[in-house]
Amino acid sequence: GAPVINVDSDSLAFSEVFVDGVYMDTLIVYNIGTELLTINDIQSDNEYFILENDVYSVEPGEELTLEVTFNPTIIGSQLGVLSIASNASNNPLVNITLSGTGIAAPNIMVNTDSLNFNTYGFPLSADFTISGDKGIVPNNGTSSLLLSESPPIPSNICEDL
Repeated sequence: GAPVINVDSDSLAFSEVFVDGVYMDTLIVYNIGTELLTINDIQSDNEYFILENDVYSVEPGEELTLEVTFNPTIIGSQLGVLSIASNASNNPLVNITLSGTGIAAPNIMVNTDSLNFNTYGFPLSADFTISGDKGIVPNNGTSSLLLSESPPIPSNICEDL
């Protein structure tokens, strides 16, 4: 008998992640052989794809979940290869294709003349409306900025405090 490695995917696509943001995905490694699978080394050739490099053992018929993190610090498309070295008889070096894109986060600017901080008696809350061509809350970034309305907090909520 011998260890036989199999993975649930030959690629991980992280899509778009804000610069300095973190997104995690998983890769499952299976030992479909009859002997102990030893993973000796795991390396990424792109510094924005991070995986703890450790030695792992996977018993026959068992699986190992690896967490791969995409942490872009620059804007742009990133490609990489995750290499898994093991004692597997069928494939001692498994390569997983990695991809993701670092994008700029929305850059919100608020016109303070348009905020009302005491509408509901809570000094730290803000109540404002979107108006005008670019609105009171213009987005100077390159990513979409989604705004939603929250219902007001009734003033009697704090009566018994």
